[in-house]
Amino acid sequence: MSRLVTKVRPDRVDFPFTALPRISTEVRSALEREAFRANDRYLHEFLEKYAFCPYSREARRKGEVHRYLHYCDQLDARPLVELMHQIAGDPRQVVAQVILPCIQVTAPDFARFVHQLTDFAHAEMGTRDVLAVAPLHPALSFNEATPEALIPLFRRTPDPTIQWVRLDALESIYEGRENDTVFVEAGAIDAYLAKNPKKTPLYETIAKTNAAMTKRLSVDVVVALLKDIADDAHGSYAALL
Repeated sequence: MSRLVTKVRPDRVDFPFTALPRISTEVRSALEREAFRANDRYLHEFLEKYAFCPYSREARRKGEVHRYLHYCDQLDARPLVELMHQIAGDPRQVVAQVILPCIQVTAPDFARFVHQLTDFAHAEMGTRDVLAVAPLHPALSFNEATPEALIPLFRRTPDPTIQWVRLDALESIYEGRENDTVFVEAGAIDAYLAKNPKKTPLYETIAKTNAAMTKRLSVDVVVALLKDIADDAHGSYAALL
C-alpha cells in the first residue's frame, strides 16, 4: 500500500544569528563592492580556474548569473522572501547568489536557515517549487572518503551565501543522462549493453572530476586558497566597519 507524503512547509523563518549594526548608505555600498570583489576571486581564481563548476563561466557569459548583497541589520525575513519571489518570477535569472557578509553563524545553522527560508517562500508562492537551493559557507564540513563527500569543500564561499538555481534549468542539464528508456529484444541485450554502456550520472561525473583535480592540487592547497579569499574579504570588512 503506497502512502502519500506531503512536504510540511514552515510557517515562519527563524534567524540563527543576531542582527548587524546599522551602517550608512556609503558604507553599505563599499561593503557591497568588497563582497562582490571577494566573490569574484572565488569564481575566477578557484571555481573557474580549476573547472570545479563546468557551467559557471558560460552561465556568466550568457548573463544568467545574478548576485545580490543582503546586509542583515534587521531580523526580518520579508526582504529575502520577496527577493526570492522576484528571482523565481524571472526566467532570465538561472542562478542567483545572495551574499550575507559579516553575520556570525555556523555552517549547519546557516544551512537550516536557508532551507527554511526557501520552503517558506515557496509556500507563499502557492505553486510547485521553482528554485533549488544550496547553502554556501566558508566553513562547510567535508571529508575525503568519497568524491561526493568532498563537494562541500568547493562550496566554501568567502561569505555565507544563499544560492538559488532554477529547477527547470537543472532538469535540462540532467535530461537524458539517468533515465533512458529503450526497448531491446531479449536476445540483443548483451550486444546493446556492449555498444551503449550505462551512462554515469552527471552529478557523479562532476564529483569525480573535482576530486581528481583536488588530488592533483592537494586538499591542503585548496583549503588554503579558499581561506585566503575569505580572510581577504573579512579584513576589508573590518577596515570599513
